[in-house]
Amino acid sequence: MQISREELKKLAKDILIDLTDEEVNKIYQASVNLCASIDVFEKLHVDQYQPMYYPFDISHHWLREDVVQTNNNPKIYIKNAKDKDDNYIILK
Repeated sequence: MQISREELKKLAKDILIDLTDEEVNKIYQASVNLCASIDVFEKLHVDQYQPMYYPFDISHHWLREDVVQTNNNPKIYIKNAKDKDDNYIILK
C-alpha cells in the first residue's frame, strides 16, 4: 500500500505539523523505499519452516536456578525496621 503526497500533507495538517514540499518529498521517498523493502519479504516462501522463538541452537545455562528461601522469623525484619513497636513494624 502506497501513500500519496496529498495524503502525507493531509496527515501533517491533521497532526498540526507544517511541512514544506521538500520535506513531503523526503517522507514520500522514504515510504516508497520502505514499501519496496516490505515487498521483498512478502515474496519469500517460508511456509516449509517452523516458527522459532530463538534463532540459534544454543542453550542458556549461564543463568542460575532460582532457589526459594522462606524465612518466617519476624525478629530479622523487626531488627532492620526503622520504626517498630514490640513485634510490629510501623509504616508511615
